[in-house]
Amino acid sequence: MVDVKVDILPNAISLINDLSAYLVKLISVFYPQVQELQTKITTETKRADKSDFEIKRLQDKMSSTQKEKDR
Repeated sequence: MVDVKVDILPNAISLINDLSAYLVKLISVFYPQVQELQTKITTETKRADKSDFEIKRLQDKMSSTQKEKDR
């Protein structure tokens, strides 16, 4: 029984090393894509925040104009 485990150990270590190398390559491929998407999200969030601010500003302006008209 112990001999079987010892025989399997080098193969298991080799598989673990292969998997590790594969995962490192996979991460190196996806990491730049994730960074790019995070940058796009940040840009779009800033754009949306500016739009929200502009909408609120225009609504306030419209409200004050409407009040002036009603007087």
